[in-house]
Amino acid sequence: MIGLPDDLYPTRYVEVDSMKTDYPILIGGDNFGCGSSREHAPVALGAAGAKVCVSQSYARIFFRNCVSTGELYPVETDERLCDVLETGEEVEVDMERDVLTVVASGKTYSLKALGDAGPVIDAGGIFNYARESGMIKAKSG
Repeated sequence: MIGLPDDLYPTRYVEVDSMKTDYPILIGGDNFGCGSSREHAPVALGAAGAKVCVSQSYARIFFRNCVSTGELYPVETDERLCDVLETGEEVEVDMERDVLTVVASGKTYSLKALGDAGPVIDAGGIFNYARESGMIKAKSG
């Protein structure tokens, strides 16, 4: 999220000298997360305050790491929203209706349902999901 030219991207996703973002929703393009083969990528985004990423597609390992860690909802859309929306533009993501709404205009964009991945992320990752669903025993204390 750094290294982009300031003249083309004047609004930063994370401010200089900060570890947190004011923007919990990321908007990406095609094959988001390509090159990030470790769990660190979604964990770092979650630690920075990201909750949802909306992109056309995801690198398979990045998507799986989002689900496994429960840090970030990787939601897909058929439209290239990174060419339409600007950093700082207020949007709402309704995960139950699978829609992204631009607050100022009311314009909506369809999102693809997460399917079986949704409850795993809701639980906080694969291990929490397995414990909650009885797949593995929770440690008794």
